Amino acid sequence: MFHLPIILLFNLFFQMYFDVTENIQLQPYISVHSDLNYTQSEISMISRINGNIFGGIMLRGYSSSSVDALGIQLGHKINKRYSIFYNYDIGLSSLKRANEGSHEIMLKINFYNL
Repeated sequence: MFHLPIILLFNLFFQMYFDVTENIQLQPYISVHSDLNYTQSEISMISRINGNIFGGIMLRGYSSSSVDALGIQLGHKINKRYSIFYNYDIGLSSLKRANEGSHEIMLKINFYNL
């Protein structure tokens, strides 16, 4: 008989928006991911210009006493439905060899606006 493992994963995400000027907005956020054995957290600050160009910096830790990586983020909101993101991670921990220099390209699709 084949058994599938059950994995519980919890994610908490908090984000706020602050208007600096009419065209510039800051978006700090905190994200926490846990399977009740290990917890990883991120803190980030993203700035948006004219609502469609954005960039920011992220700091990630994989335990309560470690800092894992520093991420640099850039992106562009193409239209109401699509945004494209680029992220580059700079490793800061002993996992540096595994994650340093990782490039991520993401396409966000907002299905609510389809």
